[in-house]
Amino acid sequence: VVLPAWLPDGWTLETNFATDYLVTHTILDAARDRIMLDQHIIKPDAETDWFDNRDLVIESVLLNNRTEARLFTSAGRYLALTWTDGYVFTLKTNSDAVDADMLIRIAESMEHGS
Repeated sequence: VVLPAWLPDGWTLETNFATDYLVTHTILDAARDRIMLDQHIIKPDAETDWFDNRDLVIESVLLNNRTEARLFTSAGRYLALTWTDGYVFTLKTNSDAVDADMLIRIAESMEHGS
């Protein structure tokens, strides 16, 4: 499991679900705004279509000047950031309290745990 080393002030991380192949977390603030964090083990032989790209703006982002990520933004305020680094990671939210810079900073702080 890989966890973020940085969270915005007042935000906490809760683990919702964990198996050998998938871990889901919720990052919450006091107002119960939320960011979902999913980690999937990469299966190289599996073809995965993560997002329906209709009505989305998709941008490439470089995390820590080395890891390519995709930032998905919809007109309805949905944000998702996804990248791979031994796992497939997805941070996603529809909270007005969260912006793309916050998702990127959390992603850049991800550290390997036990």
